[in-house]
Amino acid sequence: MYSFIEPYEKPLVGYVTKVWFFFTILTVLILVGFNMILEYKIKSFGEDIVKKEKEKGKFIVEIEDFKKRIENIQKEREFANSVENSNKLLKKSLKNFFELIPEQITLTKLIMDKDSLTIYGITPSKDVYNFLLAPPLKSIFSNSEVDFYLQKDGWYRFVSKNEKAGSGEK
Repeated sequence: MYSFIEPYEKPLVGYVTKVWFFFTILTVLILVGFNMILEYKIKSFGEDIVKKEKEKGKFIVEIEDFKKRIENIQKEREFANSVENSNKLLKKSLKNFFELIPEQITLTKLIMDKDSLTIYGITPSKDVYNFLLAPPLKSIFSNSEVDFYLQKDGWYRFVSKNEKAGSGEK
């Protein structure tokens, strides 16, 4: 058998097929690479989500703690305001009370509770006490009792116990 062309070796895989295989393998490698990157990112995001959930839990606990602290501070502020108002009222009441004391009467001791007032003092006569100090005390307190003790100099030492209604001793 004779041929008009000179024989040559025919490659098993042609040039176009090699290019086609190369680009197919390159595409598969790129897709596998993207897949690996996506899986890594998904895993990374999953870990980040777990971390963020833990942080969220910590923050929720801290927020609750701060809310409790804020409530306590508000209660303390309200208490401080009520004490301040009480002190202002007490200061004003004491000032008014001391303005009620006539010059003839000398106070030696004053005991003030929430609903009671005990006064120790000296007066020149029972009448001075009964006319000048007893009426204002009776207008403030529902129960006023006074005991007089005669001294050697003719003056009277007195103990006045005054209570508001419902504050009886138990």
